[in-house]
Amino acid sequence: MKRKVLAITVILAAILVVGPGYVSYIRARGNEDVQSASIKVKQDHEGEFAGMAKIGLQQAIDTTLTRANGKLLRAELGNENGFLIYDIEIVEADQSVADVKVDAGEGNVLLVSKDSADRSGDENIENDSREGEVQNHGGDDENQEGDDDRGENSDGVKSGSIQVKADHEWEYTGMATISYQQAIKAALNQVTGKVIKVELESENGFLVYGVEVVDSHNSITDVKVDAGNGQVLISSEDQADGHQGMDSEDRDGENDD
Repeated sequence: MKRKVLAITVILAAILVVGPGYVSYIRARGNEDVQSASIKVKQDHEGEFAGMAKIGLQQAIDTTLTRANGKLLRAELGNENGFLIYDIEIVEADQSVADVKVDAGEGNVLLVSKDSADRSGDENIENDSREGEVQNHGGDDENQEGDDDRGENSDGVKSGSIQVKADHEWEYTGMATISYQQAIKAALNQVTGKVIKVELESENGFLVYGVEVVDSHNSITDVKVDAGNGQVLISSEDQADGHQGMDSEDRDGENDD
């Protein structure tokens, strides 16, 4: 009984000293999945998420940066356990990655979890194993490196100003020479709409920002922006029904005809 009272006292003290965000962090250590939020999601069509969210991506990022001090690695509007949230990853000074879940309706922080840099070593072992498998298969899977979730590697980034030799995501924020805001601006100069995702990533060995923009028809365009000079390298469109459209280079060619 005394231990239970002591635990409650410690939590209350944490609220008084550092605010409710600390309590969210404690909850996240035991459960990193969102259990409730203000907007329920019945469908899983990403193109419709932007119209459902009550706050924008930038507001969610700003809220996150009040809880995690560092540089943005990824921010994405998505569905978790049937609720609409922003999932945001921040690389902190010690190279740990804070994963913050923000309610897309009310803008409050739902959960905060933290992965230490040491845990990323497990990913490196897996990557080394995959690279060994590629070599054993005579390089058949070589083109899969740098793939994103949409499988666009065949028409993906061919060059960039910053080469990435290692696959340590927590190092990307120190390598990029433009900010995510600049990348978003470059993407919106290419495509009109709402941004639902920005991610600093390696594609085909080059450091880029992947920016996803939803237009008025709920189609998603994935724009790759050079993380060194801000140049738009390529953009490809996914139609509202989920079928990928032509990339911007193909469309430009048709316009020329």
